[in-house]
Amino acid sequence: MPRGARDSGFTLVEVILVLFLMLLMFGMAVPVFSKLLKTSRVDQATHAVFTALWQTRSQAMRTRTAVALYYGDDTAQLNPQPSPGVLPPCGRMEIWTVRYWNYPWYLLANYTQPYYPMSPGNAPDWYPYNLPLNSLTPLPLTLPESVRVLAGNFNRNPWSCSFSWSGYKKDPTGELKRHMTVFAHTGSLTWTYPHVLIFDEVTGDHRIIQCAYLGMYGVTGNARPVMLKEKARYIGSKQISDYHQLGTMIRDYPGDR
Repeated sequence: MPRGARDSGFTLVEVILVLFLMLLMFGMAVPVFSKLLKTSRVDQATHAVFTALWQTRSQAMRTRTAVALYYGDDTAQLNPQPSPGVLPPCGRMEIWTVRYWNYPWYLLANYTQPYYPMSPGNAPDWYPYNLPLNSLTPLPLTLPESVRVLAGNFNRNPWSCSFSWSGYKKDPTGELKRHMTVFAHTGSLTWTYPHVLIFDEVTGDHRIIQCAYLGMYGVTGNARPVMLKEKARYIGSKQISDYHQLGTMIRDYPGDR
């Protein structure tokens, strides 16, 4: 064999060294790509929810009635489980026109028994918007696997950044309140929760959308969804020490009564 042909090959040591470097780079790349994949799930879901909120508000103004965006969930892991027959399946969102009365009931229902125990009175049979009428989503709005969506209150003050649920009764009907956002015929937000939490149960990665700015009487024409930069540091009064436990902290939230 000519000398040049023999010298053009690789030695065993060189091959082993190249394979070692390839394995090393692969091992370093896997966690990075895995983190990007998990982050992109939340980002993808956030954009889907954001678009759906704008669509819900537009439909409310177009149809001149209240329109709800319902967030599906894995009801088997919820305690308590929400009333059946209202929410879409896990991993889906649906937009529906809903039964409600004109002013003042669509504003005041949130502050009546049994959903707000500090106030007297009785809520109407349709509250909290448990009577969907006409579907406005012929095609399903889907969410990535392991991503959950809940409506609630986000306190943006710099020393807490707390996500909570005021007026939430821990029962099958009360649980519905955490799984919907409803816009009135004016395009204003009704007395449903003004923020939406989108989070990955596996990683705890999350985003928050503000659905509207609520004024003194809980209603304003400025009901335009906005993505927030802040992250939740508390669930209610409990500080989040490990974001992997975010789903557990939400399930353990006690409610008002």
